[in-house]
Amino acid sequence: MNRNKEQMLDFLVKAFIADSDNYKNMEIPEDETQKKVVLRSLMNIRIPRKMDDKVLEVQDEYLKLCAEEKRIVEIKDIPVVKDIFLFGKEILQDLRLML
Repeated sequence: MNRNKEQMLDFLVKAFIADSDNYKNMEIPEDETQKKVVLRSLMNIRIPRKMDDKVLEVQDEYLKLCAEEKRIVEIKDIPVVKDIFLFGKEILQDLRLML
């Protein structure tokens, strides 16, 4: 992970912990993988409400960088069995439907 992305992750974890009523006292893990898990969890459970624009800008940039690192799978690349597509989360990081 590049330094800028690492700084964004740290910033976002701190911001989402501070924003949370239930997890304000949560200890921030040292491990990068665990920080990602914490951030994803906090983003998923957050109740929709106003958040600082700076946090939203950093979040948007961070998520774009994460998406760029993933392999994008096109619908045409997925094998067809009797018109049924079978895929799993581990296999597909992103699916673009090209209809």
